[in-house]
Amino acid sequence: MERPIIKPIGSPLRDLDTPALFIDKDQIIRNWMAVKSSFLATGTRVRSNGSVFRTPAIYHMLEVTSVYVDTVSEGLVFASAGFEDITVGRMPVSDNGGLLESLISQSNLTICISSKKEFEYLKDLTETFSTSNEVNILIRVSLEHAQMGIEIETIDWEEIEELSSSNGFHKIGFIFRLPIESTLDQNIAMLDDLSGYFKENDPCNSMTQHPVVAFASSITDPQITSSFITEIIEDPLILEPSINNQEGAVPFGVLSSVMSRPEPALALIDCGQKAISTDRGVPAISGMRGAHIEKMSAEHGFLILGPESSSLNLGEKIVLSPSDIGDTFNLYDYVNVLSDEKLTAIWKVEARGKYV
Repeated sequence: MERPIIKPIGSPLRDLDTPALFIDKDQIIRNWMAVKSSFLATGTRVRSNGSVFRTPAIYHMLEVTSVYVDTVSEGLVFASAGFEDITVGRMPVSDNGGLLESLISQSNLTICISSKKEFEYLKDLTETFSTSNEVNILIRVSLEHAQMGIEIETIDWEEIEELSSSNGFHKIGFIFRLPIESTLDQNIAMLDDLSGYFKENDPCNSMTQHPVVAFASSITDPQITSSFITEIIEDPLILEPSINNQEGAVPFGVLSSVMSRPEPALALIDCGQKAISTDRGVPAISGMRGAHIEKMSAEHGFLILGPESSSLNLGEKIVLSPSDIGDTFNLYDYVNVLSDEKLTAIWKVEARGKYV
């Protein structure tokens, strides 16, 4: 997308050049404090998903010290920003540039693997150089056909114990994501089965059990209170509307302008697929009843107006809430940081485009 005109600090939200990505730092901080409080009550550790905002400055603002990222190159961005406890979701397909070795030397790294081949590669790598930093492994457990990883029934616990004693590795554990399409009852039953399986098969006692990590996208997800899970990756809980009773609040979004009114019930806006992700659906509209986005071209959105918004004029601004946060942040070089709907800072989206 075209680089927007940067406005002076103190500018109101609706004076920003559009399309403009923004966050409300006060709302996000309040939500994060509420998330942390809820996890303190359960005793489960929480780790932020850095691949959501892709902006280390946001996580520094939240005083986060441990992050999960999807790729090694994203991990290097966060390591360069001072983060030392990093979990990486997948191994690079090829690493001729030594990215993984560089990340191991800069952080206490936990890396997720999906096969014995990936483990052997990682083992060979750690044996080629010495480091005082921890290297941990999380084995992906596949709970549905489309997921990467090993099936729970195929775990070889004797082999796991052998791997745990290998030089260069601090801990070996497991990581899983519940199927997206499963119902609440199905997820609870699946967690009960997993809990029983680990209790029966994990040779370690409760004090030294292998770490078990799960993703959660809602504060009511049952995995948050499952006793056998040692860590939750929030994905991202801090943007759940019910937190802090903030229904209707807009902690982040994309500001867009009305460019044309070709028909009484139609407005064309200057935000299209180049400025907001539509992979998981078109964006919602904040604070405008009866209106919705019908479709989006590369650079424009087709806004269908309701009775309460039919008088929308050229140049008026609307706020869009994307269906996919991480992919939307990946479209921008910078994010506008607001407080009381006024610009307080402009932060670089440093992990944008880091796919390796």
